[in-house]
Amino acid sequence: LLNGQKTWTTGGRHLTHILVRAQVGEDVGEVLVLGSTEGVRWQETWQDAFSLRASDSHDVFFENVQLPADHLIVRGDKKVPNAWFPMVLAAIYLGTAIAARNTVIKFALERVPTGLGKPIATLPKIQREIGELDLALQAAKALLFEVATLWSENAENRPQLLSRIASAKLFATETATKVTDQALRIA
Repeated sequence: LLNGQKTWTTGGRHLTHILVRAQVGEDVGEVLVLGSTEGVRWQETWQDAFSLRASDSHDVFFENVQLPADHLIVRGDKKVPNAWFPMVLAAIYLGTAIAARNTVIKFALERVPTGLGKPIATLPKIQREIGELDLALQAAKALLFEVATLWSENAENRPQLLSRIASAKLFATETATKVTDQALRIA
């Protein structure tokens, strides 16, 4: 029997299956809930969100949801948090920054000032600045992929990897912010 609320459930009503972290006695586990199960209720919390509104990251409520026993995966370890959430957020931020970089490249290739007579992409300053954006993105992406691989391949050492996960997320997030800001300044 599952009762509770899950916030920021990306995919919202479109989800056919939902993995939910839940307290199971003294353990922490994950349960698989079919989206069509009786007792699953959605509350739309993202309708006025400025960004990521297409993610449908609404709240879902579980009200006396009956689950088969084989839908429960007990982890039994409260001390090791799931690192995928911060890594997914970092990847989303990097994706947004990559889109900003791609957009400014397109802009630089198309923008032809009258006094210059050719695209601003031909200017060494613009080339250098876009190259710096790309270099920063490559470094952040490489670090994020490295820690994701370490997390996946070293289950026994996960507690020692948490600081690296946090560092990779911070670096990716700060890089994404700086790259996006600089792309806007270039444009």
